[in-house]
Amino acid sequence: MISKKPTLDAVIGSLYESVLNPNGLQDALKLCALYIGANDALIMSFDKEDERPIDAVIAGLSHSFDEIDDYVNYYSKIDPRAHINKAPLKEWLFCHDINSQHYVDHNEFYQDYLLPCNVRYLMVAGAYEDNELFKTFGLIRNVGQNPFDQTNISAANQLFDHLQRTLRLHYQTQKLQTKIELGTIAIDNCKSSMIIVNARGGILHLNTSADKLLNDPDFDLCYKDGYLTARLSTHCHQLNSLISAATKKQAVGGQMQVSGVKNRQVFVTPVVASSIFAKDWQTPLALILLNKTGKPPSQLEAISKLLHFTKAEGRVASALMAGQSLEEYASAANVTLNTVRSQLKALFQKTGTKRQAELVALLNNTHVL
Repeated sequence: MISKKPTLDAVIGSLYESVLNPNGLQDALKLCALYIGANDALIMSFDKEDERPIDAVIAGLSHSFDEIDDYVNYYSKIDPRAHINKAPLKEWLFCHDINSQHYVDHNEFYQDYLLPCNVRYLMVAGAYEDNELFKTFGLIRNVGQNPFDQTNISAANQLFDHLQRTLRLHYQTQKLQTKIELGTIAIDNCKSSMIIVNARGGILHLNTSADKLLNDPDFDLCYKDGYLTARLSTHCHQLNSLISAATKKQAVGGQMQVSGVKNRQVFVTPVVASSIFAKDWQTPLALILLNKTGKPPSQLEAISKLLHFTKAEGRVASALMAGQSLEEYASAANVTLNTVRSQLKALFQKTGTKRQAELVALLNNTHVL
């Protein structure tokens, strides 16, 4: 077990390294506790709406806190240190400031929960906050120890800014990972053969249907060394041109026909920045649909699949592409103008556009090879 006080550089380095290895946050908290002079450290997350505790990461230097479920389910409701759990960002609050020893000796929370866990003193500061949750950074001292003092506060302040940045990075990374996982689920559950590629044709993801088709020797498109290509040079040139057009700054979609034993309509469209498939460091991207020969999909159909337009939103988008005003569509569809405006707002959010003209330009931007 780590027992020697670490250097400040070692603590800061461990915090940032934990972003790449989320399981490393516990070890980073151990170093934080040792540097500050605490017996243990923890990060508590609370639901912002009802202030309910969601989860905790505990360093585990002196406490296993197997009773954390007891705290969440019962003791959090009678915790006399509730004001500490609402500590403002980077403002330290201390339990001993309001809970005297006489109070501790007669309080159910201390006597039945904290003291049996060998916990006596706590200093806490708010460490992260967004619209949904807030996180606090807490430091613990055991029964028989002295309360935290100015020396501990000074040490905690030396690393606190780095802790806050680390928690922001952890949360942003977690959201990004969730975004990627949702994109994977969405494309895998799509009936169409779908492929996501970058500007060079590098395959970032493809669903089972597309993978099976690309591995079929009777189908002209295939992949080599992780890149989408074609067996025929003419098809390869067409495909590269479509991907290039769909990933330029002024991106446009397009389509081509792959003939042979297995005919397919290949439709290539830009992946808009708001798509669940888009990664901040890998845009621009292109979505490729491999459809059986027949009526080719429209740009609207492809984007509707990609961004999960509702049927009502798709009808509004189609009307705007046809040149109808919101008022004209509302009258023809026998719905209120407010309903149509709400659907238009949803279309803006899903496509990352802000104006009708911008939305229509995105939906209409297509060409054929």
